[in-house]
Amino acid sequence: VGRVGDQALIVFTDLKQKLQGVLRLDAETGEPEGWLVAPKLPVIRQIACMEDAVVLLISNLGSILPEDMRLGFEGEVLLHGGDEDSLTVVALRPDGRPGDPPLWHRVLSTDPVDDVPEVLISADSGKVYLVNGAYLEALDGLTGRKLGEWTVPGLDQQIGWRVVDGGGLLAEETRASLFELPA
Repeated sequence: VGRVGDQALIVFTDLKQKLQGVLRLDAETGEPEGWLVAPKLPVIRQIACMEDAVVLLISNLGSILPEDMRLGFEGEVLLHGGDEDSLTVVALRPDGRPGDPPLWHRVLSTDPVDDVPEVLISADSGKVYLVNGAYLEALDGLTGRKLGEWTVPGLDQQIGWRVVDGGGLLAEETRASLFELPA
């Protein structure tokens, strides 16, 4: 679940097709307002929202790309050494519709599903944060441009983490840490 302005965005599974999408609801009434992403994805691992972008951690981005972008994307996947993307981060416009082109995307893995790294995302203050083990990377939310990267002690042992107003909060089993993110 995520929220952008007066909309709630819900990751939804179509049980007949066993595919996932993102449903847009009016945040006050709960009335459906349509799809941001039609249920065409095998899995949506995570959603992170900010004012200008909705960021998803998914597999098989090609299934929701406009036809004119698919060939280029398939070439990108081949350059990563695979036949299909098993983990991709993608940013969409919050007011977008199914079939709209993404703001940006980055293929993170083409490994078999059982070997996909555990990556987490968060969005705050126009930035997207990717966590992979103890490694934290900041990206511009509208362009996907890399802003910085850090190794954060304890991040690979986290129980929970969050970024708010440029500060990170990290919860481990025996302690909590606050850290400043320069980017």
